[in-house]
Amino acid sequence: MNLQENIDRIREMMGLIIEEKEIEKSRKSQLSGSINDYLKTAHDVNGIKVANFLAEGELTANDVRELVTNVRGQLGESAAVVIGGGITADKVNVVVATNDAARKKNLNAGEILNAVLAKLDGKGGGKPDMAQGAGTNTKDAKNVIAGVDNLIR
Repeated sequence: MNLQENIDRIREMMGLIIEEKEIEKSRKSQLSGSINDYLKTAHDVNGIKVANFLAEGELTANDVRELVTNVRGQLGESAAVVIGGGITADKVNVVVATNDAARKKNLNAGEILNAVLAKLDGKGGGKPDMAQGAGTNTKDAKNVIAGVDNLIR
């Protein structure tokens, strides 16, 4: 390879890197824009704000965790639990988050996650404030996540 070929190759690789960064920036912007939609899922279950959603599009576990964390932050100081999911290929990524007030009412993200994932043929783990995992039962994901109110009661 001569010098000019190396220069051309470096330019091509830099172009790909810039393109990937632009795609990532666009995806992050799209995720941020959908937070309001997921906030609208919040409802009261025995004095606990519960927001539960299966996000649209193919989302990674990191994407779902970011959405859940942002929604939890927007729900205020009263007791809140957020359960979010996203499907990628052949699995459903699930993240559960609780705030301080919810934990004072003995709501544990890890326990809620395990109950959800038991119905989705999955496993995961975490702490009382945040837990995540994945299951292979993608066809039931929407109904299972929609039915988490029974776990909060």
